[in-house]
Amino acid sequence: KYMLPPVTIISPLGQSFNDVSGVLIKVRVGGSVPVQSVSAVITKPDATNVTIPLPHLSGKLYQSTFNDTMKAGVYFVRIIAIVQLGSQQYINDQKTTTFTIIDTTAPIVAFNDPPTPVTGLLTNTAAQMIEVSHTETNPQTLTLFVDGNPAVSQPYSGATSTIPFTFTEGTHDYYVRIIDVGSNSA
Repeated sequence: KYMLPPVTIISPLGQSFNDVSGVLIKVRVGGSVPVQSVSAVITKPDATNVTIPLPHLSGKLYQSTFNDTMKAGVYFVRIIAIVQLGSQQYINDQKTTTFTIIDTTAPIVAFNDPPTPVTGLLTNTAAQMIEVSHTETNPQTLTLFVDGNPAVSQPYSGATSTIPFTFTEGTHDYYVRIIDVGSNSA
């Protein structure tokens, strides 16, 4: 009986990467039987799976760069090596590893143009809808500060948020802060 092709993961080995656009996946597949194919099944932090082929590099080495790393969190990798001996296929899918993407990029937030309420607005309506736009791939919370104090905190997603707030009588300063899952803020 033929033994499964031995697989050794060279990279990644549980490493963490800051905001990278690609992670090298490199393995060594041993044995004396020619390898039919090698691939990596990657489970992203949102639990979706992506399978990428690992083309032959040289000798017994196979590698590819995984570029779908926009979500911060842990990625699980399972290597699948297939060899064929006669009419029988042998599959080794027992080798796994992980890597972590750490978000170090601050989100961007801006008041819509024109801002709501408009700067310097005098109104007898205390209830206002404050609208902001933002770009962030790993959102966590959005907080409205009024006169330097946190007034409303809410989750956010998409490109814009509307924050309902009722102001007390008087003049007020306000701003919005966004925090992402990497604790970056803007």
